Amino acid sequence: MSFATEKYGIEWIGWCTDAGGDAKKARRLAFIAFPWLICPDCWAHQINLIVGDYFKLRLQFMDSTNKAQIIIKWFNNHSRALGLLRQEQHHTLGKTLALIMAIATRWTSHYHSLRRLLDCIRPLRAIAVSQRDTLLLAGGKAPKAREAASEVLDILNSDQFWMDIARTVLHLAPLAIASHITQAASTRLDHVLLTLAHMYHVYSTMTPTETEICKAICTLIEKRWSACDQDICILAVFLNPFIRADLFPKSNIDFNPASIFTLVLRVWARLFQQPLESAPSGLRRATIDYYGRKEEFSDDRMHLKLAADEAREKGQDIDVVDIWGQLDTGSFESGRNWLVKLAIRILSVVANSAGCERLFSTMGLIHTKTRNRLDLERVRKLVYLRGALQREQALLGWSRSRLKRRIDTEEPDVDNFVPGVEVCEVEEDISLEAGVKRLIDEANADVDDEPDAIGALFGRPARIPLSELFTFLSPGNLTSSSKAGSARMYIDQLWRGAIISTDDELELVGILEEELNPPGPEVD
Repeated sequence: MSFATEKYGIEWIGWCTDAGGDAKKARRLAFIAFPWLICPDCWAHQINLIVGDYFKLRLQFMDSTNKAQIIIKWFNNHSRALGLLRQEQHHTLGKTLALIMAIATRWTSHYHSLRRLLDCIRPLRAIAVSQRDTLLLAGGKAPKAREAASEVLDILNSDQFWMDIARTVLHLAPLAIASHITQAASTRLDHVLLTLAHMYHVYSTMTPTETEICKAICTLIEKRWSACDQDICILAVFLNPFIRADLFPKSNIDFNPASIFTLVLRVWARLFQQPLESAPSGLRRATIDYYGRKEEFSDDRMHLKLAADEAREKGQDIDVVDIWGQLDTGSFESGRNWLVKLAIRILSVVANSAGCERLFSTMGLIHTKTRNRLDLERVRKLVYLRGALQREQALLGWSRSRLKRRIDTEEPDVDNFVPGVEVCEVEEDISLEAGVKRLIDEANADVDDEPDAIGALFGRPARIPLSELFTFLSPGNLTSSSKAGSARMYIDQLWRGAIISTDDELELVGILEEELNPPGPEVD
């Protein structure tokens, strides 16, 4: 930190790490030494740990996930069977869909793998009946090979298996969507809290048949929320000009104007290293005016509608930091401008370490075995140059758009496939069970005996449960003129955008899976 400050003039406002044992301890020590830092967990990793907590429940229907990977692996390893499946997909679905193996290092792959299998239920069950003898031969002539093929077909014909897969997909879908929100390069702390709250709402209102499992998931979400810096996250939501205090329960004394100002004052003193008694007189009035949408903090004077329209036209997220920046006078004398400075600091925090991890991945692409004499500083400069060129090309419109799936018009020819030998002769432990075990191990490593005490370390002794934090309105009761309705619509828009990103990723992963595992003739 000292090196970055002295050499590059960086002003540190926070420190984000994942929840690994060493990083977690370093984050706590950094906060103790520098309490003005905002030290969030990497929330992309935290959502993944909730997935691990979910699989730790080890309910009976979860056994279907391992059976699903047996099916996927078997079809991907037997080209004649895969050809028959793709032929049936053309006939039934009008397109081909790749079966996706779950990979532990890709956090949403467990959901994508099971979701894709569920998308293929009709062609899979059709060929399990109509092509049973052919599929048994496609597995090979050896008794063990025929036994494995028979096991796959029996699983495909099991109604209970498909019901269990559907339940698991139902449970994992909100977590996959939340993962997309929290791993974005522009994820803010208000995004995190709103995502947790919306997830809690989704699970708590899920179909009655899933009540018990959803209660368990809500408890897992509460545990993660309890261990975080609640003051900063709550204030981040309040300082989002599209939300403010509109979703906080009016009956809770913690969220009236006076209590909100107490929160603002406490965080202001902490982040800017000021004594509470030295608070500028205008800060209180500014907070109350912002709470009530008055003066320069009104929707019209902050140009919220124009900012939202511009972001929609560009297909981008609304830049709330820029909205606050338009109010910044640059002065530290005015109490009103202190609120602006506080908002800019809190909303500038990116609540994940995904950017650093992408940077390290890029460095790994540059510093290879054949270029291992590059020193660290030169690698850093190359990465910096590459990033600058990519940003420039994106601004100029020169970047390549993501390629879309191209479906062949002709049906695949399965007559040329030769049964007998698997395409992949090297057996690796790439089962979902191995990936789930890794998730569970990571979740176990992040268990805190006293999450409330850990959360209190970062500023708020009195913890507020997530279930008491927001007033959730039924979408049917929302109107555009309602302040709470507008705030809830902001959350719904955030969630819908993540759903689109999740579907796009599923399509991209399917394309990559087809490229990496094309059906080809097996060799005797």
